[in-house]
Amino acid sequence: IILMAFPIAIFGTNFHTMYEEWKEQVNSAKQKQKDEEQRLTKTTVDLLLAETSQIYKLQARLQELQEEAEECHRMIAEHLVAMNELLSSAFSIESQATAVDNIMY
Repeated sequence: IILMAFPIAIFGTNFHTMYEEWKEQVNSAKQKQKDEEQRLTKTTVDLLLAETSQIYKLQARLQELQEEAEECHRMIAEHLVAMNELLSSAFSIESQATAVDNIMY
């Protein structure tokens, strides 16, 4: 009986050691997974913040460009009005010159 108990005791000790090593590996793997999830979450948040910041900058620049475009449209409209007045004056002068020519000849 003593001879049979000795291998069982050794097997029990080996089994317990193997179980502790397995448990340690599982805990280590869980910790690594948790660390990786935290790292990925932080990276995702950092990327989202950077993208949000970039979106706000682009929106501000778009607003500036829209204001510049409105100013350009206003200036173009003013120039068109001025050109129309000049053309109208030119046609008036031309018709007056034609009338003077008709009177003189």
